[in-house]
Amino acid sequence: MGQSEWEYSTTFNHDGNEDRRTELVFDGLDTVAVIRVNGQDLAHTYNQHRSYVVDVTEVIRPGANDLIMTFKNVRDYAEQIRASVGELPNGNPEPFQYVRKSACNFGWDWGPIW
Repeated sequence: MGQSEWEYSTTFNHDGNEDRRTELVFDGLDTVAVIRVNGQDLAHTYNQHRSYVVDVTEVIRPGANDLIMTFKNVRDYAEQIRASVGELPNGNPEPFQYVRKSACNFGWDWGPIW
């Protein structure tokens, strides 16, 4: 998964109470992602080290709702940034310094590529 695009999808239920704001909260999403609810793009993420709060009040409906998160290939994204800004100081050929993602997720002697 570390060098591919992939999707996570699920269905969640809403009680139909339209009198209150409804938010989805995401912690630690794997960097570059698109969050989609009921077919509408609601957020684009670029930072694994923060939380995202997405207001879904206007797009959810009573009953079942579809959530799809498309995670982009982070290595490809980092290489695009490298191509646009040029080389940054680094003692390693991996492009981890171009994205807000744990450096060890690009592979290490003790762990896999995520």
